[in-house]
Amino acid sequence: MPKQNDRERLADLEARQCRLQEEIAAARSALRARYGAIVVELPIEAVGERDFRDILQHAIRAGAPAALQALKALPPAPEPMSPAPISAVASQGQKPTPARIVSPPPPSSIPASEKR
Repeated sequence: MPKQNDRERLADLEARQCRLQEEIAAARSALRARYGAIVVELPIEAVGERDFRDILQHAIRAGAPAALQALKALPPAPEPMSPAPISAVASQGQKPTPARIVSPPPPSSIPASEKR
């Protein structure tokens, strides 16, 4: 095979680059489709679209190991309180009272002696 001149070599390299870019795009699309299928199986109805997007973006930005470590350090989410049916409360002669959610104090208000 005769040696290629610079112009032919450049054209060959550009053609290979184009094929590689198409292959990269196909692999990226397949990976995203596979991850999308995982999301379909998860019960994400309770999470708003904006929150869901933010969670994923921050997890990707932080990197998988750091995101997993931070998420695993969180306490388990409390079970949602199911309100008593109105008829049950009314039959007891009591007024229904809204549930009170207590959140932990901000980190700056925890005394240093209580920090681990």
